[in-house]
Amino acid sequence: MGVCKACFGLRDHASMQTPIPPRPIAEDPWREVFGLGGSIAESLTLAVGCEVEVAVNRQVRAASKDMEPMLLCQRFFSISEAQEVIGVAHRLVNLVVRALAAEPGLRTRMRDDAALPKWELHHRPFS
Repeated sequence: MGVCKACFGLRDHASMQTPIPPRPIAEDPWREVFGLGGSIAESLTLAVGCEVEVAVNRQVRAASKDMEPMLLCQRFFSISEAQEVIGVAHRLVNLVVRALAAEPGLRTRMRDDAALPKWELHHRPFS
C-alpha cells in the first residue's frame, strides 16, 4: 500500500494539485508520466480490493451450505481483478515508453544507431 500511496502522490503532481507551477504538457512531458503512475496505483488498489472480496466470499461459501448465488459475486470480483491487472500492465508499458520518449534526443539516436534495426524502411508510424 505504501507504493500505491507514493504513486497517488505522483498523480496529484500531474493534476497540478501541488504548489509546483503547472506547465503545458508540450513543455513538461513528465506530467503524463506522473499521471500514469497515479493511474497504476489506483488500479492496483482496486485489484487488491477485488482479491480481498474474493477471499472473503470463498470463506463465506465454505462455511455455508446454500451459497451457490455467491458464485456469481465471486466471478464478478475475479474478472474485475484480472481486468485491473491487465490495465496496470498496459499503463506500465505506456509509462516506460513515455519516460523514454521524454529524452529529447531519443528519436535521433534510434534513427542513427547502426545496432538498431531500421524499421522505418518497412513501417510508417501513425505519429
